[in-house]
Amino acid sequence: MRILLTLFLVLLVTGTAAAQGNSQAALVQALTKGVALEHVLTEVESIGPKRVDAELRGALIARLEQLNQQVADAIKIDQTVDTFIAPETLAQLSRLVADFRDPRAVAALSRATYGGPAAVRALVAFGEQTALPTVMKVAMAPSSHYTEVEHVLTTMRVLVEQGKVSPAGRAQIQAAAKARLTGDQYFTIVWHAIDLAGVLKDPELNAILNDLATDPNESVRRGIVNDEVPDLIVRTQKRAADRLAGEPPLPRAADIMTERRPEP
Repeated sequence: MRILLTLFLVLLVTGTAAAQGNSQAALVQALTKGVALEHVLTEVESIGPKRVDAELRGALIARLEQLNQQVADAIKIDQTVDTFIAPETLAQLSRLVADFRDPRAVAALSRATYGGPAAVRALVAFGEQTALPTVMKVAMAPSSHYTEVEHVLTTMRVLVEQGKVSPAGRAQIQAAAKARLTGDQYFTIVWHAIDLAGVLKDPELNAILNDLATDPNESVRRGIVNDEVPDLIVRTQKRAADRLAGEPPLPRAADIMTERRPEP
């Protein structure tokens, strides 16, 4: 019954849109009237991201911002994402918003951890002036979840590797890397900060990497212990040593910036 009702609503929306000659306005209405998001996304993808108008783009960006906040709230109470949305639907929305290349989406994409490389590509495409201030806020905020911090540290790494930052922007990114290599941090944040420091080639950051590579107590000082994951300290040391040796981090920036669509 529920499926039939959803299909009816979709047909009603698209039928009305055809009558009015304004299908995109109808899809905006569908987002507010409870039509299943996956059905709306299917319709939007059939239009094509470059042909989606400003109103519909804005509505989808707002929905992504709302879902990002729901994800953050769910994490605080140990609730899984699939209790309120299918993760693949959230990923689909994130990728679609990334494809819009709409500057209004910077804040949403900076927290769109389900967007993967597509979200990073979009933020890098926006460039330092548009994206970096928001990316920095996420990186430096104590309230940011570790997955959000990883996401923006990767974005900053690719910005650096692609040569898309000014000296002033580079200084900000160095400050973010140092901050996330200092004090008690979740181990994957440290790992992503190590990757970022490795491409920055800054003497102060290199000294921190050297400490991490050579002294296991440096990992312990940052809250990294072997209780959670076996050999965590050894793996942290190796990561720091590899970056000092010039071994580029994975995934490679070139791979992140290469768009690969899933097979139909």
